Amino acid sequence: MQQFTFKEHLIFYCCILILLTDYNYEQDSSYQNVKKFLDEIPQDLLAVASMNCGAYTRSLRHLEQYIQGTDNLHGQLDALQVGLTRFTLL
Repeated sequence: MQQFTFKEHLIFYCCILILLTDYNYEQDSSYQNVKKFLDEIPQDLLAVASMNCGAYTRSLRHLEQYIQGTDNLHGQLDALQVGLTRFTLL
């Protein structure tokens, strides 16, 4: 069974509170600033970092988002090849 840190418990609790309230967090400037910052982190970098931490499911999710971020099939195949190459180098 995975043990969660205090910080992870606090984040989970805050997320539940947001979901259970009618607070419109999408119009909150602090939320928008954090979202913008997180959106700028490359998905392929998050995938490799997750893999290094042993979070394989999360790593695959970031790899999928990285592949979906390309506009055409050729680009998606190239992104998949790059992503898989990075995983095999670990």
